Amino acid sequence: QKLLADRQNLPRIMLNMSQVIPKEVWLTEFKVQSDDVSMKGYSLGYNQISDFMKNLSESAYLSDLKLGSTQASRDETGSEVAQFELGAKKRQ
Repeated sequence: QKLLADRQNLPRIMLNMSQVIPKEVWLTEFKVQSDDVSMKGYSLGYNQISDFMKNLSESAYLSDLKLGSTQASRDETGSEVAQFELGAKKRQ
């Protein structure tokens, strides 16, 4: 039963993320290993990362949200962006 319940959680997490991610934030990596969720991505600024984290912290599917790192970077067009890494736990 746990396997069946878990099978439905990942699509729900992804659907919820698509609803709460700001337009100026995009993910380059999304991993789920056991109960750990990790994300890497870019945004047009640090405020957008904060907004994304606030939205995710209110999610019914994730808990223990942690900012791994942020740093200034450049995208493939040379524009300055903020790079970030986030970690969280799946709620049971």
